[in-house]
Amino acid sequence: MKCCICGKEAEKIQQGMCEPCFSKEKSPFSIKEVIKLQVCKHCGKFYLGRWKEGSVEEIVAETTSQYLEPKEAFEIVDTIEYAKKNQMKVEFSLSNEKIDLGIELLALRGPQNFRVRQYLATEIVFQRSTCLTCSRIRGGYYEAVIQIRREDAVLEPEEQEEILEVVSETVGTDEISKIIDKKEGIN
Repeated sequence: MKCCICGKEAEKIQQGMCEPCFSKEKSPFSIKEVIKLQVCKHCGKFYLGRWKEGSVEEIVAETTSQYLEPKEAFEIVDTIEYAKKNQMKVEFSLSNEKIDLGIELLALRGPQNFRVRQYLATEIVFQRSTCLTCSRIRGGYYEAVIQIRREDAVLEPEEQEEILEVVSETVGTDEISKIIDKKEGIN
């Protein structure tokens, strides 16, 4: 059968088009050219529905899956050659202000496993802001005061450091808004 767009002979035809022409004419995926992503300027968390910690790879993967339309289940792979299911290859470069992103998608359609291949490019631009946790810490917000005291004696500096280390491991260093040394102990 011949493709109605390019005129080439093809084994598989979908809506009168060969696989390459179908991919160009009926591109099933779209993504914004520029995606604005809030990133906390203090701790580096990013906002996608809620504030999250993650590596650059996780940011790229989550942003791509959230903004890629239609949202279909894709497997992120290193190379796309012989697809057994829907696959996505993501390449990116990072700078201080943005991530340049190139996406190659390969989807299998219909009973003949018609291959739809598409290339997309976008950039994720960072908008610096402050997450809720950092905002609370910088504003002096606290939910509790932990008082560390010793009866009839003053805490030695080594003991204070050890106690602060244990508290930091328990609640996290970014959850402690301030430490006040008092003559009777630590708040």
